Amino acid sequence: MHYELFFVTLHLKSDAIVAQLVEHWLPKPRVAGSNPVYRST
Repeated sequence: MHYELFFVTLHLKSDAIVAQLVEHWLPKPRVAGSNPVYRST
């Protein structure tokens, strides 16, 4: 039972880390929208 909780917690933490990495590395729509190159298209 304790191992199950550990793996669930680890999985949730890894999901949060992946989400943070995606948000950090992928360009956000509002940032891209403020870019003149993207605005001209």
